[in-house]
Amino acid sequence: MILYGFGILETFQMLAVVAPSALAQFRLAAALAIALIYLLLDVFNGRNVPSVFAYATLVFGAAMTLTYASYPYIETSALVAIIVIAIGYVFYRIGQLGAADVIEFAAISLIIPVQGTPFLLDIPQFGFPLMLSLLINAGVVALVMVIVYYLPLSIRTIRNSKIKGGIDSLITRYDIIKTGFILAVYIIFAAMLALTVGLGPAGIALIGIIAFGSIVITLFERPLIYSMVRYVPVSKIDEGDIIETKLMDRRQLSALKRSISGFDRLVTPKVLAQLKRRKVKSRMPVYKNAMPFAVPIFFGLVLSIMFGNLILLILPI
Repeated sequence: MILYGFGILETFQMLAVVAPSALAQFRLAAALAIALIYLLLDVFNGRNVPSVFAYATLVFGAAMTLTYASYPYIETSALVAIIVIAIGYVFYRIGQLGAADVIEFAAISLIIPVQGTPFLLDIPQFGFPLMLSLLINAGVVALVMVIVYYLPLSIRTIRNSKIKGGIDSLITRYDIIKTGFILAVYIIFAAMLALTVGLGPAGIALIGIIAFGSIVITLFERPLIYSMVRYVPVSKIDEGDIIETKLMDRRQLSALKRSISGFDRLVTPKVLAQLKRRKVKSRMPVYKNAMPFAVPIFFGLVLSIMFGNLILLILPI
């Protein structure tokens, strides 16, 4: 069995030597195709990515890693994927990422471990992992989505819900102070870069987008949450859903944490079973209209392939 495994590995390596250019193009096409399918499932299938598909992409990514002709390269690719899964699992457990998002990141990392030279810009990428570029670029895309889509949606949602005082009533003095602090940090950061390394138009635009998106999220955090959550009964809660505990009554939250073992933002099978067994009747604020993160992942991947790591646009290379 071990010899058979080595035979498969040697076959993959021979393929990589025979047609490296074609294989590199296949990697790009495969990564984009997988990211696109994740996007379509996330958007049009009720944010439900079938587990069979998710794990199949992980297996495919592992197979693509084996096509590299260098054992150290294979080890590096595997190590990066393990780190991605480990960190992603932490974010999954605290309710910041979906399980499918973590698996998608790992699969793409296995398919293309290292950031190559972008198609449209001749900017050195210093051999950084593609995952670093993807995370940064996807984050920028997510900020743009918040500004363009979710902020107007939150305004409409609050207007239709007839909350007394409107959107202004959901912005606290603490939110304003935090926003002012973040704005000052970005101004200082941009000024230091301008005085030390210089900033071109692309760098100024990128910092402006990141700063504006961060300010919007900080100032309008609660209105944005309102646009993404729905108050639903336990019967409408699914495994993997995220409960926005910030919108729950403190007494209700404390009571649930005492009676439901492991109750937190992430709805695990164990938590859901306890909620149903105890016949909890109160409705809970659940992210039923949260951002489908497969969208920024896909466009972040496109940006990585076309332009590389967007942060490098700030530096005068």
